[in-house]
Amino acid sequence: MGEVLSHAAYPGMIVGLFALFSLGLMEEDALVIFIFLGAFLFSLLGGYVLNMIEVKFKMNKDAALCLVLSSFLGIGAVLSSRMQILSPRAMKQISTFLCGQAAIMTDLHVYLYFSLALLISLFILLFFRQIRAICFDRDFAKLKGYSLVWIHRSILILISLAVIVGLQGVGVVLMAGMLIAPAIAARFLTNRLALMFPIAAIVGALSGFLGNVFSIYLSDYYNLALPTGPMILITAALFAFISSLSAPKQGLIVRFSRLMAFRFRSLRENILKFLWRKKKATFSEIQSAHHISWLFLWSILQFMKWRKQIDGSYALTPKGRQRAEYIVRLHRLCELYLHSYLGMSGEKVHLEAEEMEHVITPEIEEELTMLLDNPEKDPHNQPIPKKRGKE
Repeated sequence: MGEVLSHAAYPGMIVGLFALFSLGLMEEDALVIFIFLGAFLFSLLGGYVLNMIEVKFKMNKDAALCLVLSSFLGIGAVLSSRMQILSPRAMKQISTFLCGQAAIMTDLHVYLYFSLALLISLFILLFFRQIRAICFDRDFAKLKGYSLVWIHRSILILISLAVIVGLQGVGVVLMAGMLIAPAIAARFLTNRLALMFPIAAIVGALSGFLGNVFSIYLSDYYNLALPTGPMILITAALFAFISSLSAPKQGLIVRFSRLMAFRFRSLRENILKFLWRKKKATFSEIQSAHHISWLFLWSILQFMKWRKQIDGSYALTPKGRQRAEYIVRLHRLCELYLHSYLGMSGEKVHLEAEEMEHVITPEIEEELTMLLDNPEKDPHNQPIPKKRGKE
């Protein structure tokens, strides 16, 4: 939606310039007002056309988005060629809105953007519950008596205003990125919409500030021409990337660490089961049974020695035997459950139980024990070890 509305704003700017040219008013303040008024009206028109195509003509949403985006951009290109003939000087200013040019912002821009940003913030603050209900639970919103049509129209107006705020800084082409990147960064940091709004706003503000700083100082220091708009977007994308890596709960680094810790624990438990069945094994036998590199296996065995689960000859210690028997118990409980309640054959339950045994919590174990009436044998008629307390 942001991509469509930002591109739909482009012909609106040129239409506003046409209107200004027709009135003979080419003052700077009037130019700013007419350009942004035209952009705002055409953004709304783009949203209305998009909704009409989806509802009236039953067109797929992705196809409708592409159609409206390309059509309005094409109209803007046609109008710009005509405006280039009528007023090359004015058209040069319009071209700065394609990729943004914060350096030519005036006090009027600042006051206008501040007013629009304040209006958006106040609306979200006052109607947050309605916005949340309509976005995530339409049935609940209807029960509460919220006006879906009114809220949808208001959200369309807000997105259009947000697009207008960013056009001077990052431009038509890059505006969608500035709508999305701060939200991505915030989404990795929180699961609550009430926190996501201010976090995204802070990320957007920092991106705008740091993008300008990088554009100025890096250009001076390295003698490079780094445009402000793209630098702002690159900074926002960098925030999103860092957030996706380092977020405390959903970051890729944390998730990868949890995944590796789980695999490490699962492999240790499989080795404990293997040694429990074999009583004693050589390093080569353990490696051959589990198909892992000798260095990784050596590190696992060293860790198990440190935990006092095995001794120097790779035999189980009393602590290791107790843990191994507990894993075997979980495995055979899972096999019995799969066989008794899901109807799986005795030949198939083993592989499924191999996966399940590593994720069974003590609470689930208690539930399985009660459900299966404290069983003593698994489907293969093997004894299920008794629970002997914690490791």
